[in-house]
Amino acid sequence: MRLFAAEHGCRVREIPQGSIVRVRFPFRAGHRNPITDCLRRFGVWGQRCDEKQLPDLRLSREFWIGCLSGLIDTDGCVRERVNPRGTAHGSVEFATVSPVLAMQVSDTLLRLGVANRVRVDERKRNDGH
Repeated sequence: MRLFAAEHGCRVREIPQGSIVRVRFPFRAGHRNPITDCLRRFGVWGQRCDEKQLPDLRLSREFWIGCLSGLIDTDGCVRERVNPRGTAHGSVEFATVSPVLAMQVSDTLLRLGVANRVRVDERKRNDGH
């Protein structure tokens, strides 16, 4: 993101912990937001929520970690859970109505060495299946 921001004349502010980088794009009349243009090129801008999916491209490990982090920040949570035996463990959860995106996130986590499972909440389905 830092390189992308530098190429487009953007301001970058890093949160003190170093894990979040905020990029602000300067408004220029007649110019489009470069992030929106990039997302359009990858085919991920403007998708319906039930059709969302990640690009089928060879991208770096750092890209996928950042992508998953963003998905969890926006549509997920990290919390402590206690199993029936009383053992506490960490849980990272992510919700989506896109079956393709759910499987892509699961596959990406597996490639990063993170065991996971996809669960369908039948109570929330209203498509008649």
